[in-house]
Amino acid sequence: MNSVKWLPAITTTGLVLLSCWVHQAIAQELPSNCIALPTRTQVCPNLLYKRAPISVESLNIQEGEAMCICLTDFSSLRVSAADEQGKVDQLVSASRAAAKLNITETELLTLLRK
Repeated sequence: MNSVKWLPAITTTGLVLLSCWVHQAIAQELPSNCIALPTRTQVCPNLLYKRAPISVESLNIQEGEAMCICLTDFSSLRVSAADEQGKVDQLVSASRAAAKLNITETELLTLLRK
């Protein structure tokens, strides 16, 4: 009967310790820098964390490692356009964004879409 009284205390303590351990493990895996347009002056309101589908040396991104993307800066490029005018607009936007990041359009679109 006494064991029932101390069981919740152990469980609570265990959960707190587990929570701290998980938080440290996650913090160690979060990338230190994110892909955002260089013109961004404020904190990105919409970040996406994911595994990098390719390596891009100029951005210090290694395939399979955690990376983050400021979705706000690239929202128009995340999904392929449905019509021809949209595709043209996306190509222009991708070209400009890639030039600002000093990467190719293919690298940018792969990072965003895969």
